[in-house]
Amino acid sequence: AVVSTQSTGMSGEIGLAISVTRDLYPSLLGNKPELLFKLQIRHFIEMINKLSEGSGPHPYSIARLMNGDDMDVDQKPEEKEEQQQQPSRQALEQLLLFGRELASQNTHDETLKKQLQEAFSLLAYRDPKQSPIGYLLNSNQREQLCADLNSAILESHGLPRQPPLELAISQTKNTVERMLESGLGAAAYSGLDKFLNCSLKPQ
Repeated sequence: AVVSTQSTGMSGEIGLAISVTRDLYPSLLGNKPELLFKLQIRHFIEMINKLSEGSGPHPYSIARLMNGDDMDVDQKPEEKEEQQQQPSRQALEQLLLFGRELASQNTHDETLKKQLQEAFSLLAYRDPKQSPIGYLLNSNQREQLCADLNSAILESHGLPRQPPLELAISQTKNTVERMLESGLGAAAYSGLDKFLNCSLKPQ
């Protein structure tokens, strides 16, 4: 279940990860409101990412949709244009509705307030990925959050926040790096990365 929740989050389906977590661990997120708020902010960002990418050969930018720039009364046929716009406009309405729900939540955590403000700032750009805060849309931004969720699940079961194997790998990699920094050339032949790449691949 832990793997399922984490893999769902890593794929960008944060909303589904929240639902799965609530189903499997009903009290977990209720006891960790900050983690829940972070997940909701990430879900908002993923919604922006999907909408900005659009679908089909003519994706609609969020800024254009909000300004109504996609509507061209002279374009023919009008029915076809309306059908093309409708899915994106529905997604935009869902996005803005969820954004208002997030904004209505009172948080006294300045870090969370800043994260929410940055997420909303993405809406101002025609191409959010090319904006100064486009890094928020990178998939690697999910990693730490998913790790936090994974740790919270393990902790709720009385297990170490970091899985033993993950901890052992991390310590081993750090040891190899220290050996290299100390000039121990033999460390270069440890082959740790090659070993991990082979041994951790699905069979």
